[in-house]
Amino acid sequence: MSDKSFDSELARALARPDIDHLRASLAVYYEWIDRREGFPDELEIWFDQGKDSDRGLALVMLAAATYDDPDFLALVAAGLLENLLQKPSNELLQRIVSEARKTARFRWMLDVPFRHAIPAGVRSAIDKAVGDMDCDGPLPPRPWA
Repeated sequence: MSDKSFDSELARALARPDIDHLRASLAVYYEWIDRREGFPDELEIWFDQGKDSDRGLALVMLAAATYDDPDFLALVAAGLLENLLQKPSNELLQRIVSEARKTARFRWMLDVPFRHAIPAGVRSAIDKAVGDMDCDGPLPPRPWA
């Protein structure tokens, strides 16, 4: 999807041909978090994101745009987003930095993963672009609502 221009990562996510599947998987994941029983097939997408970073970032942005539950968003940030930050391509890192500059809620999510879990170069690029982030404060509102 990098051949199109989008004004936000949410717009990029919403333009995906598999958006309905992503939304359904997000809803199943949100419901599953409370009970953690069984493992619905729809959850495979959440735990197999290493092969498709575009899909992973789309899921993060859909979660940020759909739910106002700070515990759930922190879980998404400490899991999926943290995994995306392990070895992002230069393009993905630039997209993450660009979204962080624009979106307070995404910056909040970027501060959730442990600093030592993110490679120094990646953390440095994010810090340089957006400064200190603080997830201890209240969850910022959804700018897309």
